[in-house]
Amino acid sequence: MPNRLSSSALAGRDYRCGTWTRLYRQLIPRPEYSCRIFRILKLIAYLSSVFTLEPGDIISTGTPAGVGFARTPPRWLKAGDEVRVQVEGIGELVNPVVMEA
Repeated sequence: MPNRLSSSALAGRDYRCGTWTRLYRQLIPRPEYSCRIFRILKLIAYLSSVFTLEPGDIISTGTPAGVGFARTPPRWLKAGDEVRVQVEGIGELVNPVVMEA
């Protein structure tokens, strides 16, 4: 995935930017494109007009339905889990879950 992204690289794909979350390769239910409150590219454009986004910056926008307590049965993260979040054409973030010291 690129470490720098120009607006032209994703032109015309706003609502069509796929997003995925995987918990140990299991795909977590994702919201439909039309359910998003903020368009991904509009959010990036707005934030970059307010401050400089640097490679490695993370924009957290909230939690989709169907995670944690909302699952049946509830599924909580535990030490050893791995969470992968991906935005198509932008990149992937991988987080290992570790026990608090």
